[in-house]
Amino acid sequence: MESTEQTLILKTGRVKENDLWLKLFSPHRGVFTAFAFGGLRSRRRFCGCLDVFNHVLFTIRSPGNGKYLQLLEGSLINGYPNLRRDPSKLGAAVNCLQFFDAVHIGPEGAQTAFELMTNTLDAINGENQTPAMLPVFFRLKVLLQQGVFPQTTFCCRCNRPHDPAVQGVVQVHTGEGSIVCSDCANDGEKDVINLDPWTLDIIAAVAMSDPPAWSGLIVTEESARELDIIIDRFVGRHLGLNWKDGRFIAS
Repeated sequence: MESTEQTLILKTGRVKENDLWLKLFSPHRGVFTAFAFGGLRSRRRFCGCLDVFNHVLFTIRSPGNGKYLQLLEGSLINGYPNLRRDPSKLGAAVNCLQFFDAVHIGPEGAQTAFELMTNTLDAINGENQTPAMLPVFFRLKVLLQQGVFPQTTFCCRCNRPHDPAVQGVVQVHTGEGSIVCSDCANDGEKDVINLDPWTLDIIAAVAMSDPPAWSGLIVTEESARELDIIIDRFVGRHLGLNWKDGRFIAS
């Protein structure tokens, strides 16, 4: 059985002298592994296709025994060439791809996640300078799409709507996944993080926009610090991932 699918290459590795295994992500399957037999010497079937970050249209064969998937040929859709010329762009792309790979997004949310990842690579690959906060915004967007980032419109305990003009600093409970109003918050709760209203505005802006628009977001030092803290808390608590030795690993 054969199919043709768009994929992103997340990782590659050599099996034999001329054969490769590839960890791929498609909008239909999510993450999967396939083999490109003869991929290291083929100039016709896989010309310029088999590098990490590449967006490729692959023809995939599933043998009858179902033991593995075989890549028959590939056509490069986008190689994002600027990533490989600019160390700052490459660093941002690697950071996003590592997180994306570690989250283990299944087929159910694959279409949305695939569009986010390709849009992010498009934004990084563009001619403009890549914002330093882009990998942070990317992780935030993934959390929002996966439904594990807090709603910030009402208290999770009394359901009272939050009005930043009146209430000022917002308290977010990382365990309950929502904001907690001043009347319901308990002194000294370790799972509560204070957020400035401007940080909430940034979260809302990322939620409603695509990666190309993120370069226009103005982030204060305080908001950048708060975003780092709350995203790391939610990534660790709800996805079980921590940043260690230059990569995201399961805690």
